[in-house]
Amino acid sequence: MAEVNPILPEQVKLLYGQLKLGAVASLINASILSLLLWEAVDPGELAAWYALVILVNVPRIQLGRYYKTAINRISSAVWLKWLLISNMASGAVWGVGAYFLFPADSIQHQLYLAFILAGMTAGAVPMYSALTSAYAAFMLPALLPFMLRILVSGPQSQLYMALLVLFFALVLLVSSRRINATIVENMQQRFSNQSLLVNLNTAHQQVADVNQKLRTKIEEVESAERHTRKANAILDAINQAQMRYLQNSELRDLFEELLGRLLELTDSEYGFIGQVLHKEDGQPYLKTYALTNISWDADTRDFYAGNAPQGLEFTNLKTLFGAVMTERSVVISNDPANDPRAGGLPPGHPPLHAFLGVPFMQAGEMVGMFGISNRPGGYDHSVVRELDPFLNTCTNLIQGERARSRQRETEAELTAIHSQIGEGIATLDIQGRFMSANPAVERMFGLAASELAGTALAELLNNDDAVAWRDFLESFSLGSDGAKSVDVRALRAGKSSEFPLEIMLNKVDLASGCRLIAVLRDVTERKKVERMKNEFVSTVSHELRTPLTSIRGSLGLLDGGAVDPGGEQGRKLIAMACSNSVRLGNLVNDLLDMEKIVSGGISYHCSNINVPQMLQAAVAANQSYASQFNVDMRLEETPSDLALWADAERVMQVLANLLSNAVKFSEAGSVVCLSAQPSGDSVRVEVRDHGRGIADDFVDKVFEKFTQAD
Repeated sequence: MAEVNPILPEQVKLLYGQLKLGAVASLINASILSLLLWEAVDPGELAAWYALVILVNVPRIQLGRYYKTAINRISSAVWLKWLLISNMASGAVWGVGAYFLFPADSIQHQLYLAFILAGMTAGAVPMYSALTSAYAAFMLPALLPFMLRILVSGPQSQLYMALLVLFFALVLLVSSRRINATIVENMQQRFSNQSLLVNLNTAHQQVADVNQKLRTKIEEVESAERHTRKANAILDAINQAQMRYLQNSELRDLFEELLGRLLELTDSEYGFIGQVLHKEDGQPYLKTYALTNISWDADTRDFYAGNAPQGLEFTNLKTLFGAVMTERSVVISNDPANDPRAGGLPPGHPPLHAFLGVPFMQAGEMVGMFGISNRPGGYDHSVVRELDPFLNTCTNLIQGERARSRQRETEAELTAIHSQIGEGIATLDIQGRFMSANPAVERMFGLAASELAGTALAELLNNDDAVAWRDFLESFSLGSDGAKSVDVRALRAGKSSEFPLEIMLNKVDLASGCRLIAVLRDVTERKKVERMKNEFVSTVSHELRTPLTSIRGSLGLLDGGAVDPGGEQGRKLIAMACSNSVRLGNLVNDLLDMEKIVSGGISYHCSNINVPQMLQAAVAANQSYASQFNVDMRLEETPSDLALWADAERVMQVLANLLSNAVKFSEAGSVVCLSAQPSGDSVRVEVRDHGRGIADDFVDKVFEKFTQAD
C-alpha cells in the first residue's frame, strides 16, 4: 500500500531488522543476569522473571519473522505500533526485574544489575535509533523502575545514583536522537543517490552483525574485553570515516587514517590500501590509496614523496598481493621466503616475515584490497573475521566514491549541456523570481546569474507587458498541468533596449515545493524573418505581377484581333511578351536556385577555369545589354595564367547579375570595369561602376534575399 512518508517504511524496516537481535540479546543478558543474581535473590522470583523475559521476547522474534512475510500487506504505521508495543513490553520486563529483583543487601550484585541494564540500554541505541520513539519505548520502561527502586531503597547516597541513572537515560536519549537525525539524513540522501545509501545501509547492517557477534562472546570475560576494545576501535574508525566521507573529505585522507588504525589494531608493521583497476587487456593492477612509507634509500624516498600522494601503481602479479588479485581471495603467508607465490624483495627492502592480503568484493567484483605485514606470530582467518566491518566499510567507500565520481561526471555533462543550449532555461519560484539561469539567459538580459537570482522576471519586462506577465503567471499557477507560452517585450541590462521574448512555462512539483521551468527565447530573429517573409511575398508578388500583366495585355490584344500579329505593332507586342516571358522565367529560376541554396540541395560541377577567358566571356555575354544603356564594358589587364577551381556556370551567373546591376545603375556614356587579381589561395574578382552607389543605410541589407533599395 502507498506510504505518505517515504522515510517511515525504511525506518520501520531498519527497526524490524534489529528486532530479532534485540530479542536474542535480551534472552542472553537475562541468562547472564540470572546467573549473577542466583545467590542474591529468591530463585523462585528469578525463575518467574526469566520466564516472563522468554514470554515477551519469543513473540518478538516471531513478530520479526511475520514482518518478513507480510511486509507489503500491512502499512508501516501499523507495523510501527506493534513494534512500539513490543519494545515497551521488553523494556517493561527489564524494568520489573530491576525493581523486584533489586538485591538491596549486596552492593556487588547491585552493580551487576546496573551494568547489565546499562549495557542493554546502551546497546539498544544503534538498534532502535532509526526512530527515537522506538528506542524511548524500550529504554524508559527499562531504566525508570530501576531509578525508582534506588530512590526508595534507603540511604541519601542512593539519590545521587538515581540522578546518575536519570542523567544516563537523558544521554542515551540525546545519543539516540542524534543517531536518528543522522539516519534520517542518510535516508533522504538515499533517494537522490540510491546506490551509495544501499552501501551505507549494508555497512550499518554489518556493523549490527558485528555487535551481535561481540555480544555472544561476553561469557568469555578476558576475550570479551579484548574483542570489545578492538571492535570499538574499529567502529570508531569506521564511524569517523563515514562521517568525514559524508562531509566530502578526500578519500585518500580517509584511507591514510584507516590504514594507520588497521596497522595499530593488527599490530602490523606496514601495509597498504588500494583499489583494483584493469588494463585494456583485462589484466588487474593495484593503485594505492594509502601506503606506509618504507623507503630505504634516497631514491626510494624521492620516489615515494613524488608519487605516493597521487597513488602508486603496481602491475607485477607474481607477488603475494598479485596473488590476491588473481585468486580474488584472502592470501595468508606466514613464511613469505618459502612461499612460491612471493616474487622476492628488491635489495634494501625491509624484511617480510608475514603477509595478509584481503580483497574488497562487491557483487562478485573485486574493487580493491588491503595488505598488511609483519604481525608478531603471523596471521590467521580470525584476524580477517575481526576486520569484517572494516572490509565492508572500505568496500563501501570505494563504491561510494565510484558512484560519486559518476554523479560528478553526470552533473558536469548536464552542466555542460545546460551551458551550451542556445535557448535560455531558467528555474523560477511560484512568484516568478529567478532561482537559476543558464548562460543563454545571462547573455539575453546582460546580467550574471548571481544578479538574476531572486530577481522577479516582471522587473525585466516592459511596463505594460509586466502586468500581462503577472496575470499570465497567476493564471498558469492556478491552471492545469502542461506547458504554456506567452510573448512579451523584455529589457536588456540598464533598460537600454527592448527585445521580443517568448516565455514557455512548465510546472514541476518537487519535495521542496513547486518550481516553474521557463524556456526563454529571444525571438528578434524570428520576428525579423517573419517581416522578411512578408516583404519577400510582397516583392515577389510585385515582380511576378508586372511581367504577367504585360504578357496578358499583349496576348489579349492579339487574341482579340485589335492588332495584326503580322504587322509591325503585332510583332512589337509579341517581342514584348517574349521578353517578359524570359524575365518571368529568370525570376522563377532565381527562386528555385534560392530554394536549393536554402535547403542545401544545389549541386556544383567544378572544373579548372582560366580566369581571363572567363571574364572575356562574361563581357561578351553582357555587351548587348550594356549597349541598351549606352554603357561601355571594359576588361582590365588580368594575369594570363590566373586560374581557379569552381563551377563555371554558377560563376558566370554571379558575374551576369553583378554586371547587369552595374550597367542598370550607370549613367549613359560611363564605363563598367571588370578585373581579377590573385588573393592568397583565392581569386578576387571586381565589378566597378560609376553610378549613384548604395545608400549607407542599405549596405547591411545588400546580401539579404529579394531586397532592393528604393
